[in-house]
Amino acid sequence: MNAEKYSLFLTELMDESDRAAIVLGVAQIDVLLEEVLKKKLTLARSEVFDFKGPLGTLSSRIELSYALGLLDSDFRIKLDILRNIRNACAHNIKNVNLASGSIASQIQELERNFKSNAYWIESLSECEKIFKISGNKLILRFCIAVLTINLVMVKSHVSNLDTSDAYKVILPNE
Repeated sequence: MNAEKYSLFLTELMDESDRAAIVLGVAQIDVLLEEVLKKKLTLARSEVFDFKGPLGTLSSRIELSYALGLLDSDFRIKLDILRNIRNACAHNIKNVNLASGSIASQIQELERNFKSNAYWIESLSECEKIFKISGNKLILRFCIAVLTINLVMVKSHVSNLDTSDAYKVILPNE
């Protein structure tokens, strides 16, 4: 994802309904995690990433990325919170309420570690002016945007898994 694609993604994310923004944003994160893992696991067959494969879910991609040391525990927790919010929205036919209830609590938890960062505060304020949204609507979208760009950076730094020590089948001499 280059700067132009990211800008388009951010604009679309900010303009969507709450449910669509959540589904779109988390889908982008899911795609990026798959790309990160494919870059790391160069020998993995494509079926591994199919829906019924071992890395076919966002949850499994998050867990393996963490287990491989590609994400720290804080990053993993934030992605899990987004996954939970996405699941709550996808499986609820009622309107999505970001202002109260469990989703609002999860958004506040998601934001908690960002609040002390001056970049976060300043950027959130700028986004509010540009996109004319505020509160949890903005916080959730901005969290998604920040985590997305961080995954782009993770992808750019990931190296292939070293398979030079892979074990080969050894048969006794005849």
